[in-house]
Amino acid sequence: MIVTLLWFYVPSEGLASATPNALIVIGCLAGGDGFADIIGRKFGKWKYNFGGSEKSMEGSIGMFLGSLLFCLLLVTMLGFEVSAWNIATFIVPLVIISFIAMVIEAISPKNLDNWTITISVVLMLLVMNAVAPDFWPFPLFGGSILG
Repeated sequence: MIVTLLWFYVPSEGLASATPNALIVIGCLAGGDGFADIIGRKFGKWKYNFGGSEKSMEGSIGMFLGSLLFCLLLVTMLGFEVSAWNIATFIVPLVIISFIAMVIEAISPKNLDNWTITISVVLMLLVMNAVAPDFWPFPLFGGSILG
């Protein structure tokens, strides 16, 4: 709900200046963490423990692939409306975000991964825009009710 309230909006300038930030956070959380659980339970054979939580390598791979695919799907769907987006430019940033989200999910303490994934993805988006705005040109708060 917080992600939706803060980042899912139509800017006053119109959809051409829309930001995909909410889609990315929700994609990693819903698609990635959802796939991690399903794949890990069904196919998880290579187990590891970290922070009191048992995970599997298969589930971690599901986290990465689910994050990447779900984020790409959401960005592509909204990209039909936002003509300024070139979907190909999202691939490398989303691979990086999905990989880091996978690592964060893997090391998250038991029952805290929903928080740690969300916070880490938001921080990644903030840092990427601050450090490399050509790589990720979407400010976290620019144009929103907070910016």
